[in-house]
Order: sequence, then structure tokens, then C-alpha cells
Amino acid sequence: MQRVVEFRKKHFWSGRLNLDALNTQLDKYREQGWRVVTIRPVTATFGVGGSCLVLLENDDEALQPVSY
Repeated sequence: MQRVVEFRKKHFWSGRLNLDALNTQLDKYREQGWRVVTIRPVTATFGVGGSCLVLLENDDEALQPVSY
């Protein structure tokens, strides 16, 4: 089974993606049994980073849905 999750959490002042929060969220996914396949940036006008798309995968069809 595969899931695509969008990560949008940003730093308050800079508007840049909060990579510490992204790493924490990825650790939570791994603890739930999900494997991170890819992480892709989503950019807006002029290449400004808006969010990241994370492709998750697991082998267990009975696994709980991804919690956000």
C-alpha cells in the first residue's frame, strides 16, 4: 500500500519549511510501520518552496491509516 502526504509546516518568521518538524514527522511514520520512498519539494512561483510531498509505503494491508 502507498500513501502520499503533503507536509507544509513552516518557520514562523522566515516562511521556510521546518525541517526539524519534517524529520520528527518522518520518525513517527517509521514507528507506525511506514517506509519513506521519496520526498519531493513543491514549489510556487519563482521556485519558492511551499511544501514537500512524501511518498510512504508499507507491505501490511491491515496497517492503520497514516495519522497526521
